Amino acid sequence: MDISAQRMMVSKEQVLAILLMRFHIQPSKATLIVQKWFTQHPAETWETLKTLLNQNQVIVSEGLLKGGPKSSSPESHTPKYRGVEYPKASQPLSQLKDNNSRTKGRTYRGIKY
Repeated sequence: MDISAQRMMVSKEQVLAILLMRFHIQPSKATLIVQKWFTQHPAETWETLKTLLNQNQVIVSEGLLKGGPKSSSPESHTPKYRGVEYPKASQPLSQLKDNNSRTKGRTYRGIKY
């Protein structure tokens, strides 16, 4: 048996163990659930499924694995707090954008900020 086949078997066993311990699903039922998930996500492998389960990105609901890899499009959500967009990891903090056209002066105990 070559190394890639051994890794696949180890990953498969680990995925089935995770499903048994975390979701109390017997390996015979878990195999069917995982096969359905693989038909919905044909590009994925046992290793990626194990990683997704370890990161809690996949759950079992109504006898199906739900969740999984996000679409290949970049993250469309921009985190904001009180109208200020936070920069992505590649942007420096100096590039914060204020959605309000004018900045508000704030006063605390008589001191303007």
